[in-house]
This record gives sequence, structure tokens and C-alpha cells, in this order.
Amino acid sequence: MPDTNMKDILSEMGRAVGGLWMATLIDSDSMVLATWQSPDNKVSPEALGGFMQIFSNSVILFKQGTTVGFSRFDDVIFSTTVLHQIIKPIAEANCFLVVCAPRNVPLGMIRNMCNNYAPRLEQALPGRQPAPRQNGMGTVIP
Repeated sequence: MPDTNMKDILSEMGRAVGGLWMATLIDSDSMVLATWQSPDNKVSPEALGGFMQIFSNSVILFKQGTTVGFSRFDDVIFSTTVLHQIIKPIAEANCFLVVCAPRNVPLGMIRNMCNNYAPRLEQALPGRQPAPRQNGMGTVIP
């Protein structure tokens, strides 16, 4: 049975890597679709919404800037002296997975987790078709 609850998937993400502060799914209009927060969270999901509007506009400009030779990116990482923040576009950059964690959480673990959970979150978005079941060889199971 496919995952249908984005909040449950984000909660699972929060338990997958110890120390995370927040995992949030934000659409391109800066609406918070679902969020998970630890009790130690230092960042408001709503505050990220405004930031994501600026980021989303940057994505549009980036996509239009064909002269630089890039047309897509996998994620954007912001690191400060206090935290790591990873922004991963999903659903053709119509939504963004945002994960915040303190600097002591390994960045590679956060990035790997984002890559693993992004397809499930994309499938859980309203209006998305469930992914076909596949065996270990990639063959679709009827």
C-alpha cells in the first residue's frame, strides 16, 4: 500500500537520522504542506515559508538562465555556524523538502535521507499516481 500521509513520512524521516530539528514540505507558493519538528527545533516552519518564496523565485530564474548551461539541480545546502539546511526540489520543483539540523549531524546522512524519502513524499502529494510496484530488478509487478 503506498504512503498517502505526508506528515507520517516526515515523522519517519525525523526518526531516521538522530538530531534533526525539522523536516518540512513547502509548495512553490510558500504554503507549508506538512511538517515534523523535534522538541529541540530552533526554526519555525512558517518562517521558512517566506524564505521559500524567495528561493522559489530563484529557482525560476535559474531554470530560465540557459546561458549558464545548467537546467536542474538536486539540492541546495545552506550551512551556518549553527545549522545545516538542505532544500531538495521535488515534483518538478513544484514543492521543496526542507530539512534543518544542527551542525553536529553529518551533512551526508541528511542528504542521503532526503534523496531516499523524496520519491515517497512526491507520491504522497495530492493528485499524484501511486508508483508502480517493482521487484529488486526494476520489473513492474502487476
